[in-house]
Amino acid sequence: MKYEIGYALCSLAFLSVVAFHYFRKKRYPDLQNRIYSVVMILALADLILDIAGSWTIMNAAALPPWINYVLNTPFYIIQSVLPLAVFLYVLAVAGELGSHRRPMLVAAMLPASLNVLAILLNPATRWIFSVEAGQPYLRGPYFSLLFLTFAFYLSVSLLALFCFRKRFLRTQFITILVFLSFVGIGVFIQFLFPKYLLSSMVIALSITMVYFILQIPEEMLDVVTGVFNHAALMRYIDSGARHRRKILGLAVSIEDLMSQGQHLGLTDMNEAIKQMADYLTKLCPKGWIFRMSATVYVMLTEDEACYENAATELRETGAFHFEAAGSVLRPPLLICAFPRSELVTESENFTRLVETAFREAKARGIHGLFQIDERTIADSNRYAAVESAMAAALKNDKYEMYFQPIYSLEKERFVSAEALIRLKDARLGDVSAQELISIAETNGTVVQIDRRALRNVCRFIHKNGPLERFGLDMITVNVSTVDLIQDDLYDSIVTIIREEGVSFDSIGLEITESVAATFDDALISRLQAFTQKGIRLLLDDFGAGYSNLYRMASLPLYAVKMDRKMFASYESGTQRAVVFEEMIQMCKRLGFLVIAEGIHRPDQIDTLRELGVDRIQGFHYARPLPSAEFLKLFQ
Repeated sequence: MKYEIGYALCSLAFLSVVAFHYFRKKRYPDLQNRIYSVVMILALADLILDIAGSWTIMNAAALPPWINYVLNTPFYIIQSVLPLAVFLYVLAVAGELGSHRRPMLVAAMLPASLNVLAILLNPATRWIFSVEAGQPYLRGPYFSLLFLTFAFYLSVSLLALFCFRKRFLRTQFITILVFLSFVGIGVFIQFLFPKYLLSSMVIALSITMVYFILQIPEEMLDVVTGVFNHAALMRYIDSGARHRRKILGLAVSIEDLMSQGQHLGLTDMNEAIKQMADYLTKLCPKGWIFRMSATVYVMLTEDEACYENAATELRETGAFHFEAAGSVLRPPLLICAFPRSELVTESENFTRLVETAFREAKARGIHGLFQIDERTIADSNRYAAVESAMAAALKNDKYEMYFQPIYSLEKERFVSAEALIRLKDARLGDVSAQELISIAETNGTVVQIDRRALRNVCRFIHKNGPLERFGLDMITVNVSTVDLIQDDLYDSIVTIIREEGVSFDSIGLEITESVAATFDDALISRLQAFTQKGIRLLLDDFGAGYSNLYRMASLPLYAVKMDRKMFASYESGTQRAVVFEEMIQMCKRLGFLVIAEGIHRPDQIDTLRELGVDRIQGFHYARPLPSAEFLKLFQ
């Protein structure tokens, strides 16, 4: 039989170019790409052997028989294994190639394994093909098994595609469906017309289509540095956890880069960030570099020697330098090492552990390399447990409201209160407000918690009657930094107060000094809308060190709460005392009430009265109380 090898030659040239570009790039290190690499190699080998084997078959009578056996035996083996590899690729894209699918995978490998065994025995049995000296090539009695095996794997691949269709993105589903359809049609045509080498050609073109649509990971690359991005990091870690690979890692943070590079333009800053990525890439050629955030990189590798070399190099250098705008900047590096593979588990746990590690290192004053230790792991686990308890409390409305009364020195009684949200968990016990807010601001739930606190306070007021019956003028709630920048801040707060049926003037909003220092005109206008509605504003933690006094003077404040640290070290006649006294007088001249926070000792009261402080909040008069105990104060 004379074969038409022109199609196959063109396909080989085309696929070779695609393979060159594919293998010269650093590929995303997941199972899907690994199997695709195997499929690509098998397809190239299939084309080469198909072309060579077709020529030897056409000239079988003139060639020694062993040449046909040497070329066509591996060709038919690849023809049996390649459909199996495609089936495994479909499962990998669906994320269904884990240990839980082991029985199915073992069963799926049987047809290909039996085919390979029959092909290896063929020189003795002549089951698949035979070639005798001076005689033409002949197909054996079981040659059709090759087509039946292909039909089997095509069927199970389509079955897997539709059974797991919810696991595929729309683009993935359509691309793989077209790929399998093209290959099926091509092999069927070759079955009917053997002289046209269409099967290998169609497989090559289909693999190329998959490469351009599914295997070019632009969505997983960081546009500035060219390394993998945060989404790719999460996917890689989850894949490694599923397949129990031993992954070691280093997280590298470029400290103070933004402050050191304030005089640089965006282009120079991006160049510095890219230089860091290039440096880490060269440092660990057998690893993968991910840009986790603006100035944080993660290097992961399965090669222990590569990990050790990179850790040693980073420990010894201690800093990274780059040239930009004619100057050399040397921002220090903070490196957190993950020396045990069990530390690199699920993506959510890994992200939390990295954040905890950097926070822990800074708290301990550690510079350079920081080894993840049991304390860090315990802190990370604590974070996860509190976060889980917070989510459950938010879902089931289990947050408790405590109220700390505020005492008027003029009226000599309680006149207002601050509402404080608390979380009590059966396993964790009492969770501190500081820990609660810190985690909420990190995971983005702080706005929901703020809204829940406001609604609970409004319900408390509505249930127990007007505040005037208790001699109180308002109850204040804290508004977080994140909440203040929400576009719906005003509408949400006003809607909640109106829905719960309480008067606007019974609610006060506490904003922190650190945020007030950076208020823009738009936010000030929004705050003024609150005061026009009757909602009072209080500046919390005044004197903690952030305030822009000119900006503060433009805020529509009802009261200023002096930070507890200002009076804790108060000593009359000192320079610090002069500052404290002048700040009180300045606030009073601006028309603000002055509230002193954190007052726990009775000997402080007379001094504060003399200084002109209006109200006092602290343990001396009352600790934060649950609602029932708070009400008892006024009965």
